[in-house]
Amino acid sequence: MGSNTAEQQVVALIKKGGPVAEAEVEKAFNALQALPSREFLFGSWGGGGFDTGHEGYAGLVKARWAGKDFRSVDDVDPIMVFDEKDRRVWNEDWGRASVSVHLRLVIVWRMKKQNEADVFSLSRNVAA
Repeated sequence: MGSNTAEQQVVALIKKGGPVAEAEVEKAFNALQALPSREFLFGSWGGGGFDTGHEGYAGLVKARWAGKDFRSVDDVDPIMVFDEKDRRVWNEDWGRASVSVHLRLVIVWRMKKQNEADVFSLSRNVAA
């Protein structure tokens, strides 16, 4: 990937599509800039992912994952999906989430699916 910026490398992985090695995604993710603050996330964000073979990716595709909505650090809809009329709606089965900051302002959002263990996700900044 040569002299491309970390963002360009992630965008190239997105555009490439298809299966991608988990190590390649991790390397690109770790090179990204940290988010400037938790508040940076406020708003509606589009969703996407990488097909590393993890069953979670297939589940998001099947659910027609649309992204996440952040209203505050304690009020997040982590699984927004497209319904049968292509409207962006909250998937209530996944519950709500909250946001916390960890090392280097990697944003971690936490949710709890009904009757299951906590689920965590990391976020970094890619302006694509």
